[in-house]
Amino acid sequence: MRSTTLPIKLLKVSDSYQWNQFTLKVWLQYCTKRNAEFSNIQVGIEEIFNNIKDHSSQNIGCVFGQFFPKRTSHQICITISDFGRGIPTVMREKFGYQDDLKLLLMALKEGISTKSIPRNRGAGLPNVIRSLTNASVGTVHILSNHANVVIKDGEISKIFRHQNYYPGTFFEVSINIDNEKLYEGEEEEEFEW
Repeated sequence: MRSTTLPIKLLKVSDSYQWNQFTLKVWLQYCTKRNAEFSNIQVGIEEIFNNIKDHSSQNIGCVFGQFFPKRTSHQICITISDFGRGIPTVMREKFGYQDDLKLLLMALKEGISTKSIPRNRGAGLPNVIRSLTNASVGTVHILSNHANVVIKDGEISKIFRHQNYYPGTFFEVSINIDNEKLYEGEEEEEFEW
């Protein structure tokens, strides 16, 4: 096991907050050598696990992280996958039969939800995108059923239909740790007497 790797782990939704705070954050601090909270990354990961809880038939996800210190722009990649039915399948139940890609794109819009109760209705995926991609901090790649979407700077940059079928939803988050905006307002100052 290398220190640049955050080992693959099956993670219950109920354990995700603690993992986010005490495993992911500590690993990010180690890789970046910065004493930051990484709140934007933590919020994005929390939202992904909230979506697993609210929309997946499984209350478990799989997480993995890798730091690439030798790349020109130092990059961290975090992946999260659930083993549910996938965003297009769940959306289809409410919005009728449509193409997987069209349903995934619809789910990325603010206020669109398969839930009938108002709590956080339709805010999850847009919050994931905002927290993880604003200010060129990161890129999010979403694969669900036959749909693939890549988001940079809060905007969809690539869409395509995948021939192979992915049963749940897979998120790949690539973070540029050389971007100082990742750390704005995040680092604690050293206290001295």
